Amino acid sequence: MDTALAGNLKIASEHIRYDKCAKKVIGNKSVAAWILKTCTREFSKYDAEYIRENCICDVSIAESAVHQDHGVVLDGDDILGCLNSESSSINEGTVHFDVKFRSILPEEGGKNISIIINMEMQKKDNPGYAVVTRGIYYSARMISEQYGTVFKKSEYQKIQKTYSIWICPEPVKKSANSIIRYRIWEEEIHGKS
Repeated sequence: MDTALAGNLKIASEHIRYDKCAKKVIGNKSVAAWILKTCTREFSKYDAEYIRENCICDVSIAESAVHQDHGVVLDGDDILGCLNSESSSINEGTVHFDVKFRSILPEEGGKNISIIINMEMQKKDNPGYAVVTRGIYYSARMISEQYGTVFKKSEYQKIQKTYSIWICPEPVKKSANSIIRYRIWEEEIHGKS
């Protein structure tokens, strides 16, 4: 006998399987390398294989809740775990990042730059709020959680850049097959430089 509860449980089970599979796909280093090459200015000049082998590290896929100071380690050929997939705050609550990793950008002169990447699967791009707003919030959380580990006190120049990349497999028709970038940049609105 199929009840409403049984139907809801089946839908939830399918959603959970979909969610886990989607995270594993975008958490695969080869897939992540192509996403970085395609969606970021910094990695666009590198070959995807080079990015996969040399630039992606500390990949964490949200499997279960973890404390902010303890990462989840997932063993496998293409998936490694060290960077937390969860950001907990007493005042701001908990954010579960689908996939989060540190990328290393080789720079001239031998100095490497670390960029923190978050990738999210969002089935639809209109879940009742602007996805871009949530993406900005996730980036802000990745910046604020660097306090005490990457920088302290007023050392804001040490903050590492973050990207929050959202993949929407069922967008509205006008956004289908497109990449849309949102960014923060300086704009002088008065005076002269």
